[in-house]
This record gives sequence, structure tokens and C-alpha cells, in this order.
Amino acid sequence: MRFFVALFSVLVAVSMLAPNSSAFVGITDDLAKVMEKADTDEKIRVNIMMDRTADYARLIRKAQGLSRKERRERAISEMGRVAEETQAELRRFLAEQEQAGRVFDVRVLLGVNGINAYMTKEVIEESILFEGVRSIDWDEIIPDEFLFDVNVNEDNPFFITATDTGWGVQKINAPQVWDLGITGAGVLVGILDSGVNYNHVDLADHLWDGGLLYPHHGYDFYDNDDDPMDLSGHGTQCAGIVAGDGTAGTQTGVAPDATVMCLRIGGTESTIWMGSDFAILQGADVISSSYSWKYPMDPDYVAWRDQAVAELAAGLIRANSIGNQGHLQGTYPIPYNIATPGNCPAAWLHPDQTLIGDVSSTMGCGAVEDTDIIKSYSGRGPAAWERTDFPVYYQDYPWDDGNQMGLLKPDVCAPTDVPSLSRTNNTGYTPSFGGTSAATPHLGGAMCLILSADTMQTPEIICQRLQMNAVELGSPGKDNVYGAGRIDVFAAITSSQYSMVTIQDYQVVDSVGGDNDGRVEVGETADLILTLKASAAWADADSVTVTLSTGDTTISIIDSTSYIGLMLKDSTATNVADPLTFTFVAGEPHWTQLDLNITAVPENFDEDDSISMIIGQPSLILVDDDAGATYESYYKTALDTLVGLYDEWEIETQGSLPVSGPYSLDDHEVAIWFTGNDASPTILSDEDTTRLGVFLDAGGKFFISSQNLGSALSSTPFYQERLHADFVTENADNNLCTGVPGDEIGDTLRLVLQGSGGAGNADSEDRISPNPGADSCFYYTTFGGASAIKYDSGIYKVVYFGFPFEAIHQVSIYAGQDTVMARILKWLWEPSTGVEEQITEHLRPEFSLRHGFPNPFRTSTSIYYSVSTSSEIDLSVFDTAGRLVKNLATGKTLAGNHTTCWDGIDDSGEKTPAGVYFVRLTAGDNSATRKLTLVR
Repeated sequence: MRFFVALFSVLVAVSMLAPNSSAFVGITDDLAKVMEKADTDEKIRVNIMMDRTADYARLIRKAQGLSRKERRERAISEMGRVAEETQAELRRFLAEQEQAGRVFDVRVLLGVNGINAYMTKEVIEESILFEGVRSIDWDEIIPDEFLFDVNVNEDNPFFITATDTGWGVQKINAPQVWDLGITGAGVLVGILDSGVNYNHVDLADHLWDGGLLYPHHGYDFYDNDDDPMDLSGHGTQCAGIVAGDGTAGTQTGVAPDATVMCLRIGGTESTIWMGSDFAILQGADVISSSYSWKYPMDPDYVAWRDQAVAELAAGLIRANSIGNQGHLQGTYPIPYNIATPGNCPAAWLHPDQTLIGDVSSTMGCGAVEDTDIIKSYSGRGPAAWERTDFPVYYQDYPWDDGNQMGLLKPDVCAPTDVPSLSRTNNTGYTPSFGGTSAATPHLGGAMCLILSADTMQTPEIICQRLQMNAVELGSPGKDNVYGAGRIDVFAAITSSQYSMVTIQDYQVVDSVGGDNDGRVEVGETADLILTLKASAAWADADSVTVTLSTGDTTISIIDSTSYIGLMLKDSTATNVADPLTFTFVAGEPHWTQLDLNITAVPENFDEDDSISMIIGQPSLILVDDDAGATYESYYKTALDTLVGLYDEWEIETQGSLPVSGPYSLDDHEVAIWFTGNDASPTILSDEDTTRLGVFLDAGGKFFISSQNLGSALSSTPFYQERLHADFVTENADNNLCTGVPGDEIGDTLRLVLQGSGGAGNADSEDRISPNPGADSCFYYTTFGGASAIKYDSGIYKVVYFGFPFEAIHQVSIYAGQDTVMARILKWLWEPSTGVEEQITEHLRPEFSLRHGFPNPFRTSTSIYYSVSTSSEIDLSVFDTAGRLVKNLATGKTLAGNHTTCWDGIDDSGEKTPAGVYFVRLTAGDNSATRKLTLVR
């Protein structure tokens, strides 16, 4: 059955977009103008774009540790699934219309999640009403000369001696790489261009074997056939610079043994996206393309970015020209002087790119003279991703009329005006191929050489090596003229052989100088045993040495150096044979930070690391028993503000609480326990209640929040005698609570258990009643009955909420979680001094960002930060490639100290893999970054 939705419904739906969804655009202005002039039966070539793509950001984050094949197959599977889910009804409709003669040449676009077809304007108007369609745009045919980034000239193909090598190839030091036996063998590069003269002898013996389906080593997406023969010469010359092997006399290619896939495109945006899809599906490793869409052509920037992130998700890296309009800024203004897709972010962000957004596959390449002077026409940055009609996730590099940095572009530059291959003569050459069109295949060939040297190299590492080892030109660092500099592929393969050694885990061993409980207390001496990881994508690390330091004056370091020695890449090691040793000399329990400097040969790319841990014994433990949910953040936010120092234990991942040691109940004065939505009959196990009984008999103080506890345990002695509660009914069906007048916890307070400030999970509240000797704290406002009680036995104290504390929402007359928690702790701790005196005195009021506590962490880490004046802030977590993982806080923030926590969950709600991450705080002109290590 044909499935339409009203246009009104489509518009409403955009307010509930998924993270990888785009806002509704409709029929574009360009297409509307074409439709006005079209006859009723005229077929117009269009691109129908769906509002949802595969979740590429998640695929990229999850790619750590996957082989190139696994990464590609997973991306293809996800792209296909999303395309089928979102396009199925529309495809069926178009198939019907094709039978009726109103549609023809229907082709699916995987990366951008769209459909390209010729159709009448009536079909266009019907198609826009399908659920999930974002836009329909005219797939305009642009003459190739406007898309090439050079004028093609092949009037005089020539012959020279076999000893000649193109000067550009020599300039980037490719011959020195060949001397190492690295020639591009084993790497498949897609030449996404005007086609390739696959009969030229300098390419003929290393072309992709497409079998019976693709006998001419690729595909022609412009004419939709299997013959990608070049008709202009542009693509052949690009292929020659990537992989020409000199058989006929001139060594034009950077990677002479790379396998070439011939992908003919031309004229329309869709053919380039189709060519990219083909490269992904057929297993290409690298794409080199010297076609680009310029600003006046009004490209679909969102779709271009979608395709670039699809390539990266599949493990491809792309070299692309940036256009020859650097000197024409009146027509091609900054920040749109860089043509797309060269304006898409690279796979790895250069350290000078301090405005951090997401990444994609594409390195944009500028052009230099033989003297390393930039060509006047070479595109100028910065680029910008800021338009309000873009999805929010593609507004990540704002330029704001020069008030922000935008995206530094180009990424690198390379030689131009070099010899290459002839289209018309199978043994001939062209004397001088120019523009950024000629510079770009030098970059594409360099990518092939790096990957040929080590097939484990990811796009992120290839991009890093090329940028960090480029020849410095222009302003120091990466700039908007030369990028990171002119590429040097020999330096990228050799000098750039950084190692990458990081801390994965640690253990405190106090068996000799302490009580052997795994925590350092006053007067104890302990060994710090580290587990280190050498990354598979970097070089072997030799002479690995770790040096310990700290600014904590309560700690005395006894042995500050551990020597590890050789660590092969993709291996782990410990310092158990040569541990670091320190003593907690004096002081109260507190968080401390131990700074670690990790050196190696070759140089460790990121030498500085740190560990944060508690020394001394906190008086409070938070027990997370919510069956794997993430409600702990609400408790931690309140406790971080009120107490600052406490232990954490997660039942789901760590099992039952230990009987003894620093995480046992007996080593704490107060236990806070929550169960979230857990409704299982064993919501508290017999083992749990037994240990809680021992804890309470010893004078423990206990707060439990559990909306299903009564249903599960109401008949047990623990419920009736320890909690002093009587279960009345489940599903109280009341989201309003009123505090009992005169009660130390509830007096004058009113609570609402729904709203965005809480977890929104109050859906099965228990109505309870205090047994004799216990008191009600809160009652359900509408239907009555106690919702929370407290009991003081004279030995122990208990507070029991029959509703989820995490659901409390502060608004208007209703109290917030901090207020309620402060009263609970004050009552539990009486006659101690006020909780307020325990607030973390070590937080600083000026702008600052502290390391996560704990760090490394398994379940969640608290992040403390301060701003000196009320300002707009952004607090976000990024991975090592600079990709946004999680936004923790954004918007106007008052001056003072603040706390949030990160539970290792990304913005799409998925668990992130173990590894190194960075949390970055920006507030006005201030910024700070700290490293976090997540272990699983």
C-alpha cells in the first residue's frame, strides 16, 4: 500500500529528529524553477534525499580495533539497512511510476541515503510527501570545465627517456620511499574523475580486476555503463600522477604499483556520490578526486558531508582538490572559497585546529610552485560549517564573520604543473598538468604509499602522518594558505613513526607498606602497578619509561621511575617488576592526581597522562543497583555538590559488594543504594540484605531509593524490621509528593517526579507506611499514603523512598535533588556538623577544568570545572581523532564551581569502547582540555 503523510506531519516530525537526521527542506528553489518551465511529460533528473542516514559517527567511534575489511563490511551493512528502512515505500512507488512511463533510470545513493532518477514534476510533487524525505533537488548537469580544477590541454603528447621522473614525484620524496621497497603494492585506489585511459601502458598492468561484471576495470556513472574510458584527459592525467609506473619512459606516478580502479563521473553531484559508493562496496582503500563543486553552484553541502563521513566509516581516506579560485574571493568568498568536498574535515584534526568538531574522510589539497610558493589560484581557507539550515551536528565549525576560527583548510599542499599520461596516445605523456587537480593526486599517491608500508594504518593515522610531517611553509603550524605544509611522503613514512603508549589500568598494592586492602591510607606506602597499551596503529615502542610526579603535598614519592623496555605494537605490559612507589604522609581523605610521563623510542605521540584516585577512606559509598541503567549521574551530581568525596560500586558490572576492604559496607559510615527501574523479585539479593543487616547493626546509616522494593520484599524481615516499613500498594500513580510538616527531611518541601530535570522514570511508585517507631517524610499529594519514611533505631538510621529519587525535577515551587539529598545526609549524619562544611574545598573559583575523578574509570567519572564569570560554555568529550563523542554541558552558565559526570555513553546512547578520550571546556576566550581513560 502506498504510504503518504501530510506535509504538515512531515514538518512537525522535524522537531523529533534522531541524532543523524536532517531537517525537512522540501523541493528546493532550484528545482522549483525548473519545474515551472517543464512540460507535463518532461522527465527531470533529481536527487531525493532522505532525512536520516546511517549513524556514521557511531560507526567511526566503534571502528577501533576492527580490520579494514570488518570496518567496511559493517558500514555497508548499516548503510544498506537504513536505506532499505527509509526508502522501501518510496522505491515501490517509483517502480509503479516507472511502469507507467513517468520515471526512469532509478538509482540508489547509499552514502547520502537518497535516490537519483528522472521523473515528471507530478511524481516529484507526490514523492516529497513520503515519510522520511528531507529534500528533492535538481541534479543539474554542470559542464566538466567548471568542475575540473585545471584546464585540460593535450595538444602535444610527447616521449622522453625512461630515466626521467616527474619533478613533483621527486619533490615529495617518493623515490626515497621506493628505495625502501614500498611502491603502493596491495593498495586499491579509486580515481574518481572523468574516466581513465586504461589502455595506457603505464597503467595497464596494475588495473583493478572487476571480473565479468566490470571488464574495463571500473564503471561509468555518467553514462551508466561498464566502460569508464576517459574522453577529456583529466582523469587519465590524475591517474598517471597517482600510479603511472614509467613503462613508456616517464615515471609520473607517486605509487607506481598501486591498483587503479577507474570511476568515470561527470556533470552531476549524484555521479560522484555513486562513484564513491562503488569504491566503498568494491573495497577501495583510497579515493583520489580532482572534481569539486564550487560555492556559486549551490552544492548540497549536507549530502557532500554525509558522503565523506560514510567513506570514513567504511575505512576510506580521500584526497580531493579544493578549487582554483583562491584569487577570486569576490565571486568565491571566504569561508566558501574552498570547494566541496575539499571543505569537509579531515580524518584527524591538526593540533592547531582548536575549534573541535567532527571528522570525515577528506583531505583538501592546495597547489605550490616548484619553489614551494603557493599558487595564487589555490583555494584559501578557512572553510565553515555553520549554516542554520544544516543539521546541528554539521554546524560544528562556525566562522561567524571571522569571530571564530572555522575549519583550517587546505589540509596540505602539493606540486602542480607536472608531466602525466596521455589520453590519446597509449605510450605518450602530457608535458604539464596543472591546478589543484594535479596537486591532489600527489596526495592520493602518498596515501597509497603509507598504506602500502603498513596495511594496519587507519585513515586517521595516515592523515596525522601527512600533516605532522609536511614541510613547513607560510605561517608556523597549520594555516589557511598552505595548510600543514607541502607533503613529504618519505618523512611521513619514516620520521613520523611515533609510538603510542597509554595507561589502560592501574592497581594500588599496599601489601608491604600497608594493610593490603588496595587503597593507600595515612602512613601507608604502596606500589602503583600500571597496565600499559601500545597502539596497533603506531610503531613498536622501545625503552618505554614511566616517570611519576604529583603536586599533592600529602604524598611523598619513594620511587618515581619504572622502566618497561620494548613494547611491540598492539601489546600490553605492566611495571610489576619495577613499580612506582609512594607514601600518603598525612592529611584527610581526598582525591589526588598522579601525573605520569611516558617516554619511548620512537617518540611517544602523547607523553603526558595522569591517574586520579582516592587516598584515605571516604565515609560514604554510592551503590549503583539499577540493572545497567545510567541513573547514577543524578546521585553523583548531588553528592559532588554536597560531599565531594565518596566511593562508588556498580552491582551490574562489579558484582556483589566485597565483604571486606575499601569498598565494603563496613568501611563506610553511610551507604546510598538505588535500584532505578529494576522490578525483579531479587531486587535486593539475600546476600545484599544480610550484609546490610551487619552494616546497620554496626551503626550504619542507610538511604535506599527503590520504586519496586515493596512489591519484591514486603514480606521479608529486612523490609519490615530493618526498614521499618509496611507495603500498601504498587503503582501509586502520583507524580506529586508533599513533605510532612515538621519532619527533618520533608518539612515545607514539595516534589514533582516528572520533567526534564529528572530521569523521568517514576512509573511504578510504591505506596508505603511506616511501622511503629518510624516516621513519614513525604506523602503522595493527590491520593495520599506515604511515599518516603525514615527510621532511627538508636543504633542505625534508615531513609527509604518508595519512588525514584532520580525522578525529582526542580521547577517553580518544587524542590530539587540537591535540596532533598542535603536534608537526607544532614539527618543521617546528625549530630555531625552541617554537610555544607564537607563541600569540596579544593575546587578553584577561577576558570579551570580538572581531570576526571576517578581516572582511569570503568563506569563513570566526575568532572569538576569552574568559570569566573557568567558565560556561554561548552563541555564535550572527544576521542583521539578529534571526533565529538558526548556533549556534557552547553549554554549560559553562572560563575562558580560546577560538576558533571560522564558514564562512557556517547550522544547516540551507545557505550563507547575502552580507550583514551579528551574532555574540553570552552568559556568565552578560555579553553582547557584534560585526558580521560575508560577501561571496560
